[in-house]
Amino acid sequence: MLSFDEALKITLDAVPAPEKVRVRLSAALDRVLAETVTARTSQPPFDASAMDGYAVKAASITSNASCEVAFQVAAGGDPGQTLPEGKVARIFTGAPLPAGADAVIIQENAARDGDIVTFSQGALEGQNIRRMGRDFALGDVLAEAGTRLKPAHIGLIASGNNAEIDVFRKPMVALLSTGDELAAIGSVLKPGQIVGSNALLLEAMLARHATAVSDLGHAPDSVDALAENIGGALGSDIDILVTTGGASVGDHDLLAPALEQLGAERLFWKSAMRPGKPAMLSSLNGKLIFTLPGNPVSAFVTATLFVIPAIRKWSGEKVTGLDLIDARLSGSLEANGPRRHFRRANLSLEYGSVIVRPINETDSAHQSSLAAANALLVQPENGPSLSDGALVQVLPL
Repeated sequence: MLSFDEALKITLDAVPAPEKVRVRLSAALDRVLAETVTARTSQPPFDASAMDGYAVKAASITSNASCEVAFQVAAGGDPGQTLPEGKVARIFTGAPLPAGADAVIIQENAARDGDIVTFSQGALEGQNIRRMGRDFALGDVLAEAGTRLKPAHIGLIASGNNAEIDVFRKPMVALLSTGDELAAIGSVLKPGQIVGSNALLLEAMLARHATAVSDLGHAPDSVDALAENIGGALGSDIDILVTTGGASVGDHDLLAPALEQLGAERLFWKSAMRPGKPAMLSSLNGKLIFTLPGNPVSAFVTATLFVIPAIRKWSGEKVTGLDLIDARLSGSLEANGPRRHFRRANLSLEYGSVIVRPINETDSAHQSSLAAANALLVQPENGPSLSDGALVQVLPL
């Protein structure tokens, strides 16, 4: 049986090279930059006032000096004239500094009577001024290629006057549920039925990573029907198909023969992990097919460990493995068996230390324990028993 690391490597190696697309900046959140973005203007594009007050020539202002207000400059306005010698200009935050001025005195240090203003203190050259290009100058790099764009990146790139940018395309994902025991959400359950929740679970997990996630519904337990549904999905514009159920070796686990009927190449089937051992990855015509177990916890874990890393790499991220962190164990753990165990757990920061508490539930159909978790605690293959305070590896969720 493959190790988990081998299965993950096969998954990442199967992802094609990312494709560059041009998008509006408004649609670029969480996308990965395909090209470095530079500033098409300086920020600020002119010397600007940082406060409401008066634009002055610093050398001509002393404490208790009185001056005539020559004109006013508002944000978005153009001074259009030079500050006359010995006079000042009323100015507001963000407004361009008029020629001849080299400082701004805040309005709290000024008393105005008509067109005459008296200052309670002098001025220093450059005070309360945002110099042109102080944030960035024309041509400066705003974000490097390979950056995953956060809201702050979007704001920065917008300030650089970039309306469109080059990013990597996110894949289109489709979901297909299998199993005659599944009933639609909200329906009256018949004997032997359970509610089919995996599609909504996976859609919620994958939506932020993919261009779109479409639910293809439920396919009956028949090799021909499954082959027809899968073939139809792969004939559309999707890049990745994720199925749940039918991944094991029972009489009603029919996805493997259905994929064989379609001529799909099996990249791996089963790896030494728990939960999620029966997960399978296949490919057909450049598209990936993830066959995940039907138990919700197993589906969640295998989607977290295989599907999401594949989508992230498809979208241009540099993904070489799992983003694990170290944490101190609270409590104890028994020795692990031959499969890597991804335990549900709770991660917290306590007095400056990262602490993880395992959830003592290993049933792969137990969803309430999954909802209570915010991390997966990783126990290596044949790992020893662990006592309180042991250093362990954790995958935050």
